Amino acid sequence: MFKFFKITIIILFFSASIARAEMIDLPQGVTDQIPDDWHVFAAAKGSINEDKTPDYAVLIEKNQPENHTVKRFTVSYKAPYIEQNVADEWESDAAPRKLLVFGGLNDGTFVHVFSNDDWAERADFGGTFGDSFDGLEINRGSILLKAFGGSRERWYHIIRIRYEDRKWRAIGYTDGYYDSLTTDALDVDRNLLTYEVKITKFKDGEKIYDYWDVIVDTTEIYLTDHR
Repeated sequence: MFKFFKITIIILFFSASIARAEMIDLPQGVTDQIPDDWHVFAAAKGSINEDKTPDYAVLIEKNQPENHTVKRFTVSYKAPYIEQNVADEWESDAAPRKLLVFGGLNDGTFVHVFSNDDWAERADFGGTFGDSFDGLEINRGSILLKAFGGSRERWYHIIRIRYEDRKWRAIGYTDGYYDSLTTDALDVDRNLLTYEVKITKFKDGEKIYDYWDVIVDTTEIYLTDHR
């Protein structure tokens, strides 16, 4: 078990640099819609509606840094686990970033269907590690945005969003931390469709327990569309 956990930590430790190096070729129908004074930072290809035409999630970054603030819902490692009506504000002096989503049509064109500023990681959100961006994926119709940072105690989170009821809904949020010296760790996986929470605790590299709980507030969480 300890060997497996050490391998997991190594994967997490290096995932940031690996993810930042990932890039795919984007069709002109997408790149033509990138705003002036911005550039593509990362991108993912997949299907957001389970049809045969490809869709794209694109993380763009402004060419110049500026002071700005993003607002996210508040999460915690214990009950209530998530508070969507309590703002968690993150201030940045780095270049702003945006998540753009483009839906592919049968005629080969692309429609800009969603944009969000708040969950696009910044170059100064990661503490000692600097850039907190740790990956962008399209998986089973959902978009995954990953973050990673810290120093000796390292943190991570993954938000899963999906198009539902003509809006973009947060359907999952996983976060946690681990101590790089003691290998103590905690992982909190929130299913925002069933409102179940799985908490996994490690001590000295050994799993202590898996604990299941529920989120009492079952209000659906939708992300702001900043188009």
